[in-house]
Formats: sequence, structure tokens, C-alpha cells
Amino acid sequence: MNLKFLGAEDFWCGALLIAMAAFFLVAGSDLAVGTALRMGPGYAPRVLAAFVGIAGICLSARSLLTEGPRLRALPLRPLVFVLGAVAVFALLLDRVGLVFTTFAVVAVASAGIAGRRMGETLGLAVAVAAISALVFVYGLKLNIPLWPSL
Repeated sequence: MNLKFLGAEDFWCGALLIAMAAFFLVAGSDLAVGTALRMGPGYAPRVLAAFVGIAGICLSARSLLTEGPRLRALPLRPLVFVLGAVAVFALLLDRVGLVFTTFAVVAVASAGIAGRRMGETLGLAVAVAAISALVFVYGLKLNIPLWPSL
């Protein structure tokens, strides 16, 4: 039996999508579904999980039929810095406010990019901080501090 598909990116990406869909179907199994006209709280999660699962099945099946890109080593640097940025957000938001937290998150996440430029990172931080403040604090009126409380 030829198992070349086990080294294909498409196969493992499809398997991941199938696993995610199965998780959300099981996790939301106690929610009422309802009908298309009277949707319950479990309707949208189940429909979305079904679509994700179908996409995963198609992707994995395609890897059986075609020769795709081979699986490469996982780049750890971006993964570590993006996860670190999430941790920085969780630790800093209440302490230093949205603006400074956004700058810190963008700085940490961009450290995972090889060849990053300081000017681009600063520009991105300013844009993300401004958009976040406009959307979450002023638009949605969420109770998020903009600045550190003294």
C-alpha cells in the first residue's frame, strides 16, 4: 500500500479541519438546534462545523488523488512570538490600557518575522491601536480602559 499522502500538507490540513469540526460538533451537542426559520443557539455552530468538516474531507481526499506540496518542518519562531503576543495581551490590557497593550502586542508578534522593519511595525501599531479604540471603545462601547489608570 502506498502511503505517500501521509507526508502531504493537504492531508494533514484536512485532518486538522476534520478534528476541529468534530470537536465543535461534540462541544455544541447539548445546544438546541431549532429549524432554519427558528434557529436555536446550536444551529450556526453546527452548520459552520459541518462546512469546516466537509472542507477538511475534500482537502484530505484531494491529497489522495494529486501530488501536492510535502510537509515541512514547523517554523517555531513565529508560533512562539504570536502565542507570546496573546499572553502579553491577556497580562497587560487591564494594567496599561488598550493603546499601550496594542503597541506591545504588535511589537511581540512582529518579532516573529525575520527581516521586519521598525518603521513598519510602528505604523502598524499606531493603525491597530487607533482602529481598536474606535471599534471597541467608541463604537461598541466596551468597558476597556484606553490608558493606564493612575
